[in-house]
Amino acid sequence: LRGMAPWTVWVLGLAGCAAGWPIAVTAPRVIRVDARGLPGGDGGPDRPFQTLVEAVAAAGQGDVEIRVASGEYPGGFPLRPGMRVAGGGAVLVHDAAACVVRAAGGLLENVMVQGGEVGVCAEGPVLLRSVVLSGQRRAAVQVAPGAVLDAEGLQVEATLPDITGLELQPGGRARLSEARFDGPFQKAVSS
Repeated sequence: LRGMAPWTVWVLGLAGCAAGWPIAVTAPRVIRVDARGLPGGDGGPDRPFQTLVEAVAAAGQGDVEIRVASGEYPGGFPLRPGMRVAGGGAVLVHDAAACVVRAAGGLLENVMVQGGEVGVCAEGPVLLRSVVLSGQRRAAVQVAPGAVLDAEGLQVEATLPDITGLELQPGGRARLSEARFDGPFQKAVSS
């Protein structure tokens, strides 16, 4: 169902065929963001939001995909379970806050996260796919107690000396696949 419009698609499953009833499968709602968009957007393909903060606020609950056009996006944002934030091209999210992306869950992919005390604070089940982190002041990624991080194609660049690439707090877990750590880290991974 990936890439389909956000309406309910009727599928006859095996159980549905036997019973003669259609089974409803709902595709995630899609919200679009483009920093070059006009003010007052609604998140649709013709009127995207200008900021990630607007898109996340409009996302509400349930499964949602936030498609982010190439561009620079100041300000951090929360990532929650059921939310997918996917960059299309060079997407730069930056902030000076304690945590640029505070992730209680969800999927973040194809974006670059710059700055902050910590780039991504994983506080639940989080998937990072093809994410680049740089310019953090303490740690690129922090995994809280009880949180689980799954990272594929993660690239962490230490631009300041003495930072940690991946900080696992007691009880936090991480699985890295094809991860790369470059620069003057105090520790690439600490636990």
